[in-house]
Amino acid sequence: MSKQNDDQAPVSQDRFIASGLIGVSLLVLQVFLYTGLSDLSVTVSVIAFAVAIPMLAIFVLTITVAGPMPDSKRLDLLFYTGILAAAIGVAASFFHVSPLAGIIFVVSGIISVIIHATVIRQRRTEA
Repeated sequence: MSKQNDDQAPVSQDRFIASGLIGVSLLVLQVFLYTGLSDLSVTVSVIAFAVAIPMLAIFVLTITVAGPMPDSKRLDLLFYTGILAAAIGVAASFFHVSPLAGIIFVVSGIISVIIHATVIRQRRTEA
């Protein structure tokens, strides 16, 4: 595999993740904009999506137009802040539907992040 293909794979994955989160954010936001801000969890969700959508959209636009930019701290800031904001928006949406569902979502998310970090750390030490 060429070096260019190696550089393109993470960019493609990041673009896919960001685009998916934009889609999920817009779907949930559509329901809340129709129903209005009925409680705190809806307000938190809408504000989180208001942060996530533009950050993730600019991230996708930048990597699509400019291509891969290794070690770009500004792009990392856009990407990870957008992911965190989208996750907060989704979690708040679950809390709106059911507090138990919100707790389960948060706990499973934390467990997933820990497992992901462990796997990434193991891969980096093997390389």
